Amino acid sequence: MLFTLKKIIGALIMPFSAGAAVLVAGVVLLWLAPRRMLGRVLVTAGTAFLLASGCGPLTNALVRPLDTSYPVADIATMPSVGWVVVLGSGHHNDPSLPPTIRLTGQALSRLVEGIRIHNAMPGSRLLVSGGAVWDSVAHANVLAEAALVLGVDSAAIVVEPRPRDTDDEARLIGERIGSTPFVLVTSASHMPRALALFRAQGTNPIPAPTDFGSTPQITLRPEAFLPTSSGLRNSERAVKEYVGRIWAWLTQ
Repeated sequence: MLFTLKKIIGALIMPFSAGAAVLVAGVVLLWLAPRRMLGRVLVTAGTAFLLASGCGPLTNALVRPLDTSYPVADIATMPSVGWVVVLGSGHHNDPSLPPTIRLTGQALSRLVEGIRIHNAMPGSRLLVSGGAVWDSVAHANVLAEAALVLGVDSAAIVVEPRPRDTDDEARLIGERIGSTPFVLVTSASHMPRALALFRAQGTNPIPAPTDFGSTPQITLRPEAFLPTSSGLRNSERAVKEYVGRIWAWLTQ
């Protein structure tokens, strides 16, 4: 019940959902004579909020502090480890498609980086994680299928199909790996929160961020300053992580 409530609240406070809710409320009030002024205020506020949530400079400022918390993994200086852990993200449950296509862009980016590091560390195992939250197929199984397609030896793949979120991943993977150092692969914006949760379990993750959403600087092209869907996704990445930190603090 608590997990479902967390997911519902998280979805409702995302920039698009929150902005759309304000807009809808404003439109409804515009049809009610005594409340038209309030309706105008809400429509204006909702429109401004949605436009700002997709605007490049603002969204970049929100997500970049998270993206730059840890550098890309330098395999040449990274200590050799026995485990490379790829955290779950998402997939589309369409068995007619190859597993690499069923993965979301975020999930595929994580898996490819995990495979890159795994290939550079002979004898390591690639642990892929993710449960069946709103799906009949565990996300980890799709990751494992995609890893096989991308050339990873089946004997080197370990599937963890139970976790529903990062809290579960930290606990369940921590129980499996213990205090042995391992490489942790996840999206750059997600890395600070993931590391905190794993370290709280007494594990020793080595960060290997990927799937960077921000850019070092906004280009001077006119479209860079206009609202875009990618800008809105970056806003949602940032909000998800900041809210996740608050939730972790409240439930500790």
